[in-house]
Amino acid sequence: MYGEQVLVVPENASEYWFFDHYRVIVSRLLSNKYFVSVDVFRRNWVFKQYEEHCIDKYCLLYAELEPSNYDLRETGVEKIIVTGLKYDDHKETINVRYILEKEPTYPLIERLFYQSWRIIGCGQPISAWETGCPEENG
Repeated sequence: MYGEQVLVVPENASEYWFFDHYRVIVSRLLSNKYFVSVDVFRRNWVFKQYEEHCIDKYCLLYAELEPSNYDLRETGVEKIIVTGLKYDDHKETINVRYILEKEPTYPLIERLFYQSWRIIGCGQPISAWETGCPEENG
């Protein structure tokens, strides 16, 4: 909902790193749900239905996805949000965010990290520079 503020309980945040470049932040919200933010990067935006909010020539891209389409409903994932940036004629995907009903375990955090790359249309990363995104081959 627009104008709604989500407050984070700072002492309940943790950070995980994958391949020394991609961060996953987990934080408990005051609602006792959990927010998981996964850094990704793709030089493309593959989503057809999304919102675009612009200031001058820079835009925030926002797509909300259904967890059941990604086999994540049984994990407690309530919501998936993908964000990107648009500038000039370029669109980039930069983040996948999840709202969870319960505290994620490390195996779930790792699963969400790799699932985030598949959600944005890339394969499983094998290093910081080899992410399996189609544009790497061209």
